[in-house]
Amino acid sequence: MSQPAALIERRQGASPNSSQRPCAVDRAADSANQSTVPNHASFVAPAPFFERLQQATTQLPPALALLVIDIDGFHDVNEIYGYAAGDRLLEALGQRLAMQLRVEDLVTRIGGDEFAVFACDVADPGNATVIARRLLAGLRRPFMLGGRPCSLTARAGIALAPEHGRDPRALMRAARSAARHAKDADLDVAMVPSRAHAIAEEHDAQVGRELRAGMLRGEFKVHYQPILNFASGRVDTVEALVRWRHPTRGLLAPDEFLPIAERCGVARAIGARVLDYACANLRGWRAAGHTELRVAVNLSARDFHQPDFIDTVASTLARHALPPSALELELTEHDLLDGAAAVEQAAELARRGVQLSIDDFGTKYSSLGYLHRLPVRAIKVDRSFVRDVGQSPASDSIVSAVIGIAGKMGLRLIAEGVEEVRQLNELRRRGCHIMQGFLFSPPLPGTAVDAYLAKAARAN
Repeated sequence: MSQPAALIERRQGASPNSSQRPCAVDRAADSANQSTVPNHASFVAPAPFFERLQQATTQLPPALALLVIDIDGFHDVNEIYGYAAGDRLLEALGQRLAMQLRVEDLVTRIGGDEFAVFACDVADPGNATVIARRLLAGLRRPFMLGGRPCSLTARAGIALAPEHGRDPRALMRAARSAARHAKDADLDVAMVPSRAHAIAEEHDAQVGRELRAGMLRGEFKVHYQPILNFASGRVDTVEALVRWRHPTRGLLAPDEFLPIAERCGVARAIGARVLDYACANLRGWRAAGHTELRVAVNLSARDFHQPDFIDTVASTLARHALPPSALELELTEHDLLDGAAAVEQAAELARRGVQLSIDDFGTKYSSLGYLHRLPVRAIKVDRSFVRDVGQSPASDSIVSAVIGIAGKMGLRLIAEGVEEVRQLNELRRRGCHIMQGFLFSPPLPGTAVDAYLAKAARAN
């Protein structure tokens, strides 16, 4: 593989308007360059772009900037307007970027929704940031698709030569790292990360290697926290929570490794393992007489947007001879509200009979309109509101309002993080009768759940 081609990272499951085929703007730019001298930057195919970049980095001193521009939420454009409109929008994006640069600069598309900009004679970081912000401001102006305005946002990562690399491969790696940092930190523009961030990325890479090894060694376990229904007097659901039995650090909770697993691309495999373990255990508990018991599994945002995720859920249920209603998938508000494709995924899961619930309700993007649109069956009041119920007027108002909404819409309401009798009494007094928390039980290994269920059945 030639060096320029090797620099283009192919994406799995690329859409029809992926960078794996040239878009019309590439062909138009090539034709224009053959006949005229443009008064702005050229939009070219990746190969000549990286050839020019290679030449520039060999000059002494190589004072240039490489910008990677990542378009936010472009998959929604394809879902809403169609792939043909997405292609036209990509052409317009490239042309608009080129129009804002100088004749000696170059623009190319390196991914389905990524562009690279090569700006010459930019040795000062401040100038590079000014260029990046000007380009992003231009992209924020609405585009017209099908007679309707379409507004986009984007983020930019910047790498400078020679400070951040002396060859195209190193510069591209650095600029993409900066773009990821911009997204993680919710910034519009980011320079190559600091030394501290580089150390953090190396730590992530090391943990990623340990995560993959842990998958092979079977180090991931599933614990279950019972959810009690005080109206019926029984445990109606157990929530599956993954744990990592690390060989040197001991038993780790999800928040200690799942964010890194998301960044390293391991979260999907872990999620599939948890789903399989949870369904296998549920089948055993149902066979032991707990025939109405459900299991709730937390869903990763990346899982939710995988095109084969619904089929994965269906095949797992079939393998363990469970009805879809036995499974409840817990989705955070961010997972649910991230675009039209996510809404359709949720609708398809519900049509197949899988129960859906919104976790951490009220903490991010709550919208009563979305409760009408999404086929959820339950909402979980976040522990931050449960903690102060009965002691904070603000928490009391929020909890009472959510209880009222759930009642009027026929949704199951679950209070999570119940740790004190005071909270239990306050919640029941307000009409919330389904709860989970350390007051009733910590997360238990699968072998201990049998005894807990038997004890709860005897108490009832």
